[in-house]
Amino acid sequence: MARLLYLVLWSTISAVYGMSVKQVETSSEFNNILENAGNKLVVVVLFTDWCPPCRRMAPKIQTMANEFGNTVTFLSVDVDDFQGLFEIQHLPTVKIFRHSREVGKVVGENDAYLKYMIQKLLRQRN
Repeated sequence: MARLLYLVLWSTISAVYGMSVKQVETSSEFNNILENAGNKLVVVVLFTDWCPPCRRMAPKIQTMANEFGNTVTFLSVDVDDFQGLFEIQHLPTVKIFRHSREVGKVVGENDAYLKYMIQKLLRQRN
């Protein structure tokens, strides 16, 4: 039930703000997105549906997805469905990738620092 509520929250926010945060369903889908992104930043939100800070962060992430538009790809990954794929100790964790490599990480409910990191990495464009 909590998972359903979380997914409804993401889809409602997407409908309001326009840009969507793509929910990744499989590890091959995740790898394919990373491989095809090239120089584009990919922001990966690692969450679980039972995590209150993750639920509070969802609308902030969606706002960023809308703000950055097509310059950044935003993905959400339920770590309960991808056990062992990511090494994380706290939720939410946001990992930022470029050229399939991790180039940044934000741990916890810190949307201001996440936005700063994205802006900084966009300026670097290498």
